[in-house]
Amino acid sequence: MPKGMKAQVLVTPGINAKGPAFVSLCLLSISMFKDFSEDNDPWGDRGFAALTVDDTRIYFKIDLYDEACEYGSSEPANLDRTTRVMTVLLPSEY
Repeated sequence: MPKGMKAQVLVTPGINAKGPAFVSLCLLSISMFKDFSEDNDPWGDRGFAALTVDDTRIYFKIDLYDEACEYGSSEPANLDRTTRVMTVLLPSEY
C-alpha cells in the first residue's frame, strides 16, 4: 500500500459467519488474486471481482470515499482526500 493511503477492510455478516479461518483464507486469496477478466471484473477497473474460496463464491469490491467515509471521494487519485474501503461479501449480500 502506498505511503499515506487510507484504507479499511470490511467483511459482511455472511462472510464472518463462516468463521475466522474462512475470513483469513478470503483475505489471503484476495491478496494473491490476479485473474481479472470480463467475467469477474465487469467494469474493468479492478474495483470488483468474483472468486471462489474453499468452494464458496465470494465478491470483493473497493469503494472510494472522502476522508470521513461519508460520501464518495471528490478526488479519487488524491491519497490525502480519499479512503479506500474494500468489502468482502457473499453474492447473496450484494
